[in-house]
Amino acid sequence: EGRTLREIRRCLKRYLAREIYRRLNTAARAQLATT
Repeated sequence: EGRTLREIRRCLKRYLAREIYRRLNTAARAQLATT
């Protein structure tokens, strides 16, 4: 797949954002469960 650097960066950013969002969500849920 001939991707430009810009496309690669966009894919990486989207992947990272999804991972971070998921981690924050699970952490928030865990805190809500403990309180």
